[in-house]
Amino acid sequence: MTVAQTSLFAYGTIKDLGDKQQQVFDKIDEMQPCSNEQIAKALGWPINRVTGRVTELNKLGVIEVIEIGLGTTGRPVKLWGVK
Repeated sequence: MTVAQTSLFAYGTIKDLGDKQQQVFDKIDEMQPCSNEQIAKALGWPINRVTGRVTELNKLGVIEVIEIGLGTTGRPVKLWGVK
């Protein structure tokens, strides 16, 4: 099993993420590009549990919006990826 370059870089830059932040980060790394809704569904969490963690990870500078897509409602949504 090989590790993606982005994963290696992110692993080297992330310090002391909380358990839930780490779970969200790992899911984004695995699924990128992905929306908050897709992350929530994959983790089996309510959306409000994911959005806060995504905001925190974005402020830490370890994830970023890599494109805009359409959500299940047909509205534009941010699709996240690892920096």
